Amino acid sequence: MKRLFAVLLSALLLFICAACAEAPGFTFRNGLHWGMSPAEVLAVEGRDEADDEFFTYRTYTMELEELELSKFEADIGYLFVDGKLAALEIDPDLWFEFDDEDIAYLKEALTIVYGPVDETLPVPAHVAALMAMNDVQIVCGWQPDTDTYICIVGYDSYIELGYFDVNVDYLAMMQAVAPTPIPEPINIRGL
Repeated sequence: MKRLFAVLLSALLLFICAACAEAPGFTFRNGLHWGMSPAEVLAVEGRDEADDEFFTYRTYTMELEELELSKFEADIGYLFVDGKLAALEIDPDLWFEFDDEDIAYLKEALTIVYGPVDETLPVPAHVAALMAMNDVQIVCGWQPDTDTYICIVGYDSYIELGYFDVNVDYLAMMQAVAPTPIPEPINIRGL
């Protein structure tokens, strides 16, 4: 029986390694990965349209509501920069109702998937700037690869999970404005 279990476990690990080798960089939640378009994200999440959308010059956000996330129902906000997925904000339905037990549960769940929390892990600069702008506190974080930072974020009244592509300058992208076209000179000689 032990030998059969060992063979099955080995086969499963080889399958997982092969699947990861084919994946385009870091993958998470249903196979989402950085660089996906809004249409691709909707298809992966099994939705036809977003519940809420917001555009700026270079960014687009969409929110899908009432998705299952472990033992929670959650709303998930997706941030796209220049049409490519750059961040996720997972908002478990815990407004004003979370406690230390909920934080411990989320921390344990993320630890199972991404490994133990490294308390000395620095917050990537672009993520830290975004957190400072929004006056939030990072409870703990993981960096499963060089391009991805994952954290539990605490606010006064709720907690969220954040997934960030560390290569994106979020503040610059959100503050970018469309270039103003330069008008053609006016011919005043014929007036």
